[in-house]
Amino acid sequence: MNQNNSTPPEKPEKIEKVYRRHILNLLVPISWSVMVLLPFIVVIIFVYRLGYTSEPLVLMGLWLFGGVYIIFVLSLMMMQWIIWYLDIWVLTSNHLIDTQLVSLFNRKIAHIPLNQIQDVQVGVKGYLPAIFRFGDVTVQSAGKEGSFKLSSISNPKEAARKIRKLCEAYQHQNLGEAAQKIIRPTQSLGNILVSQNKLSHSDLTAALNQQQRDGRQLGKILLEKNLITREDLVSALGSQYHIPSLDLSRYEIDPKIIKRMSYDTAVRYTVIPISQSPEALTVAIAHPSPETIGELAAQMDVPLAFMVADEDYIKEAIRGYYQGANKPVSSSDDDSPTTLEDLGLE
Repeated sequence: MNQNNSTPPEKPEKIEKVYRRHILNLLVPISWSVMVLLPFIVVIIFVYRLGYTSEPLVLMGLWLFGGVYIIFVLSLMMMQWIIWYLDIWVLTSNHLIDTQLVSLFNRKIAHIPLNQIQDVQVGVKGYLPAIFRFGDVTVQSAGKEGSFKLSSISNPKEAARKIRKLCEAYQHQNLGEAAQKIIRPTQSLGNILVSQNKLSHSDLTAALNQQQRDGRQLGKILLEKNLITREDLVSALGSQYHIPSLDLSRYEIDPKIIKRMSYDTAVRYTVIPISQSPEALTVAIAHPSPETIGELAAQMDVPLAFMVADEDYIKEAIRGYYQGANKPVSSSDDDSPTTLEDLGLE
């Protein structure tokens, strides 16, 4: 059987670094736990001053109460340590994962794909963080997650450099090969949405029947019927064509990058350039069919990498970045080489 159209297996995701808050962040909560011992110490002094320590019942009561009290304080200290130890950020070869410990038995997990990280900023405020080298790292995402804040971690500048480096490597490895990975889909958009539990079989059948009647795209029909969200459609298209997806509504594009593609090309194919690396010009595309990819690649004089984005967001970006200027720009308006830190990274 011919398997030339099969996609290469993805590389396993590797944990690169685990970040925790600096150990000094335990100082305040543990100090409060120790302060809880003060009332017990006051009681002991009060009983001793009154001479009740010679009474067997009083002494036994102090031992029992003191034992329970100390166990309670130790439990508080242990809980603070567990929260510190389990409240972590995990940097992998593909994602930045935030595991926030809401309570002792409740953990909230969120993640940002590295290809959606736009900016990484470092903040070190105060004398103590400056002396002991800990601070905050804020990661801005183009995805729906918005941003992550790695609070009070050790060596924040080194952490920021590592995140930027991994983002750049991920971009070069995956986005630079995206154009070559565009193949004819082996699974329909509707079946992908059903397999992802975003759409029922009955709703898919009804939408397909309507598509046969009016000839419109299935995705638009499903959106009009409020059967799926924009995010569902973009994610399914990315899965169908094996390329990353992007929330363009959260993405800021360098105006210099816009000049790499003409206004007419952007409107014709519903695409917009979003970043440039040494390997390729990355463009957001609404309909990544092999025909569209082939025609677009033939018109451009640079290698292309692709990310799927919502059609309305792309059109809105085209209006804002192209029609907001005095005249539409073409790719020949600026012959000087343009370099943008890939996805807003250095």
